[in-house]
This record gives sequence, C-alpha cells and structure tokens, in this order.
Amino acid sequence: DIDEWTTLINTTEEAESALVALLVGPTVAEKNEGYFTSIPEGVRLNLMGIDLKGVATADFSKELSTAAGSCRVATIRAQLEKTLMQFPGVRSVVITIDGGKPGEALQP
Repeated sequence: DIDEWTTLINTTEEAESALVALLVGPTVAEKNEGYFTSIPEGVRLNLMGIDLKGVATADFSKELSTAAGSCRVATIRAQLEKTLMQFPGVRSVVITIDGGKPGEALQP
C-alpha cells in the first residue's frame, strides 16, 4: 500500500537524520550543560534502512569498532538503539560495521 511505503520512507529519512546528528555529537551549549557522547569521533553512517517488519539496520564506518570496554560499548549501543527506537514502526535495531555481520559490532 502506498501510504505504508510513504510512511516508511519518511521514517527512514528522519531516523537517518537523527543518527547523523547523534554522530556529530553535542553542541557547545549542550556540552556546557554536561551532555556528552560515548561514540568515538569520526564515526560515519554508511547506510541506514528500515524494513516492513520494523527492523532498522544501520551500518557504520570502521571507527565505531575503536570503542573498547564493555561499559562504553553498552553505552554506545544504547545511544544508537534509543535514537532509532523513538520512531514509530521501529521494533528492533541491527548495527553493523563496514557491512559486517549482524551481532559482530559493538562487542565488549
């Protein structure tokens, strides 16, 4: 149905914009208020999509794999998942790095 596709396309575009903003990090004003990100500097979004089952898949550049430590990795995963799960229709999130296999990214 055309309405379903239109909604999916709009949601995907909004979700992609939200991820890009997350990767840019907090503004100076936000930093002054104490906000920060655990995502390593220089991470880029390679590809982002949402399928009809509500699975959002986001593929990031290799810089995402430079994060170390289970707490930091868990925090990064939470930031990415919460950013995507705020959108209607997104039921789950798959994170990959440079086209790698799901489940391999962001391991402690």
